Amino acid sequence: MLLAGFGMADVENAVPCTADSVMKIASISKPITMTVLARLWERGSIDIDAPIGRYVKTWPRKTWKGEKVRHSLVIRYT
Repeated sequence: MLLAGFGMADVENAVPCTADSVMKIASISKPITMTVLARLWERGSIDIDAPIGRYVKTWPRKTWKGEKVRHSLVIRYT
């Protein structure tokens, strides 16, 4: 495993990034997750209309407001 820092942690003070640098990533995890889901859907690896419990066995709730929890529902509200 490669563990390194690249670039600058603080440009103004010329502080380089290290493996221990902490960065703000905002909400970047949402579009990355949706991109992965879209790619899996395109390959036919997942059914976005299937209940999430089919793929995530530990999903805590089977329904939300009387509706089955599905990937497509989660995608809409992410």
